[in-house]
Amino acid sequence: MPRAARALRYGFKSLNTNNPSSALKALILDGGTAGSTPDHFAPDLGFFDDSLPCETRSNRAPGVCQLSSRWSFALQNHSSPAKRREFKQLLSMVNWYMRQHHTRYGFILTDREFVAIRRLDGPGKGNLELSEPVSWEASGTVSDPRLTILLGLWYLGMLAADEDSSFLE
Repeated sequence: MPRAARALRYGFKSLNTNNPSSALKALILDGGTAGSTPDHFAPDLGFFDDSLPCETRSNRAPGVCQLSSRWSFALQNHSSPAKRREFKQLLSMVNWYMRQHHTRYGFILTDREFVAIRRLDGPGKGNLELSEPVSWEASGTVSDPRLTILLGLWYLGMLAADEDSSFLE
């Protein structure tokens, strides 16, 4: 997490210097209680506008951490209805956090993979789009680039930073 947070900090610093009129808001990656916690419920992680006071800043992309023994992307197509229900239950929790903060983006992070989530519709709806899972072992080279978890978190932070499209009404 410190490396992803540092990459975000330097990325936003560079963006704000080069384009002061940018619609991107500089965010930090922190624990879920680093901002407002409506009804005293907080996700494990999130992206926050560090320029706002803690009690008023919204979580712009809530994230939930889970052990891979309890949740994985593969459970989506499991033969057991109970396992598919476990898969959906965690998605429901992330969706609830996203609705709570009126945001379009969220994520699930396990000890094996990262899955980004985007809400496709407004409040009261539950249509979610999931990214393909990104493994912690993923790595790339200049000639064979690959999405890594740190790059995925950074990109999700950039999406959440967009003032024009990160929040839902």
